[in-house]
Amino acid sequence: LRGESFGGGGGSGVDELDPAGSGQDAMDSESDIAGVQSELPLWDGIFWLAAITVTVAVLSEIIVEGIEKGASHQLHIPTSFLSAILLPIVGNAAEHASAIIFAYRGRMSLTMGIAVGSSVQVATFVLPLCVLLAWAMGQGLSLDLHRFGSLSFIGSVFLVWVAVQDGQGHWLKGVVLVLAYFVLSLAYWVLPWDGKAFGEETP
Repeated sequence: LRGESFGGGGGSGVDELDPAGSGQDAMDSESDIAGVQSELPLWDGIFWLAAITVTVAVLSEIIVEGIEKGASHQLHIPTSFLSAILLPIVGNAAEHASAIIFAYRGRMSLTMGIAVGSSVQVATFVLPLCVLLAWAMGQGLSLDLHRFGSLSFIGSVFLVWVAVQDGQGHWLKGVVLVLAYFVLSLAYWVLPWDGKAFGEETP
């Protein structure tokens, strides 16, 4: 199997994405970032960042409101599938596109930083922050993911660790991860979200 290095150093018999090493990759990345900064002034960047953030927040509110009003029943799509599979795809479309573009250009270190870093940020910062904000606002929101949600979370972390722990990647790892995602999506489609299938009480 022919593999590719996530960073810079690879073993023998493995094709590296950056033959010059991770130092050259970092220099190229800094030059790309510098080029972007020179083309877009600071205040223009802040304005567009704020405008895009507000737009995404409004669209997310519309999507959530549509789901709450019964979009899952009208479209015959389970609520668990909409909230756990479709919403993350739509909400993280920009990050997904950036990761694909950098991977196509051979910048695997940036790709892994975007993909894994985004998941870590949501799991360790965004979700607990939402729970704290909901508590301050008097809303009922907890970190209880039920058994299936917790097992899905732990299994996803384990699969990613297995895929990246050696610092090398090849097509077989990608196929395994994609198949695991499809299996997880299918499970969210056929299994209830409230945990009744696992003998749990509905909150």
